[in-house]
Amino acid sequence: MSIGAQQWIELIKLLMRDCQLLILDEPTAVLTPQETERLFIVLDKLRNQGKSIIFISHKMREVMAISDRVTVLKKGRSITTLQRGDFDEKQLAALMIGEDMIPEWHKCSHVTNRQVLQIQQMSVRNDRGLADLDNFSLNLHQGEIIGIAGVAGNGQKALAEALTGLKNATGGQIIAAGKDITDNTANSSYIAGIAHVPEDRKSVGIAPDMSVAENLILKSYKKQPFSRGIFQNRRAIAHHAEQKIEQFAIKAGPTGSPVRYLSGGNIQKVIIARELAEQPQVLVALYPTRGLDIGAAEYVHKVIVNSTAKGMSTLLISEDLDELLKISDRIAVMFRGQLVGCVDPRTTSREQIGLMMSGENQSCK
Repeated sequence: MSIGAQQWIELIKLLMRDCQLLILDEPTAVLTPQETERLFIVLDKLRNQGKSIIFISHKMREVMAISDRVTVLKKGRSITTLQRGDFDEKQLAALMIGEDMIPEWHKCSHVTNRQVLQIQQMSVRNDRGLADLDNFSLNLHQGEIIGIAGVAGNGQKALAEALTGLKNATGGQIIAAGKDITDNTANSSYIAGIAHVPEDRKSVGIAPDMSVAENLILKSYKKQPFSRGIFQNRRAIAHHAEQKIEQFAIKAGPTGSPVRYLSGGNIQKVIIARELAEQPQVLVALYPTRGLDIGAAEYVHKVIVNSTAKGMSTLLISEDLDELLKISDRIAVMFRGQLVGCVDPRTTSREQIGLMMSGENQSCK
């Protein structure tokens, strides 16, 4: 069954037990806009029947649409509780951010005609022998941000892993900067100019017990100036860390403390700082703002958008349509491991993309 259908099954299980209090944690993360609307209709009926609902979400559009009261949490503490009609999106954002400043950025097109990545009829099978990707083709141009939209589990992770050398393609070709990297390892893919922000930042993106400075050189510790033969140049490593911490506004804590002590947003900044340090041609980013507060999410957007001016291209894989519509030059929609179509975010609605995500509509613009 689709992930969305599985989500409905979970809700039905709760209702069959005649639960009086439903706690829904990010229930719309794997739903299309149409499925989200249907869920809200059901929740509204349940509320009218006298049931109580705790709806946990970072999507302010949804919070404002469904909630009678909103409690804002920040760093594990309850900041305030507001009644419906007593707040707007800006007020919620200000409460969630607190004293932190929301980074400002402006989207400018830097897309050229030069193709930096060509995916030609690529197929990838999973451990059970089933197709995660099936004849997937897509071209990425220099300075372009392509958003990859789709309900979770429709091949997005397999696409990222094949592009970054973490999984072998069973068919097709990947051409990066004119070089065939289809069968290359992760290290070779990085040399070819592809950087990677993984889906699971804590398990895959960092070495949790190592320091921030050490995590920032995980892909370059063998190179000058960080290496002196078989020894490490601690002074150069420390200086590099100071530069990146300042450049990316990382709240790193005491020098030498393990990176796992950092917040999710600061861990994500460490990963992005490390990946962009080599000035890659292509960035493959999976859900880079998932679980981040508004300020950290906007900072990630700013870094990605600003990097296009330097010629970097990005494949941004996300389930947040608002995010994709805001920063993408094109949006490619995936369904069951296939490319359903590519659309222009300036002329395409959330509802149209939602239909494509559910496989009900195909388009290419």
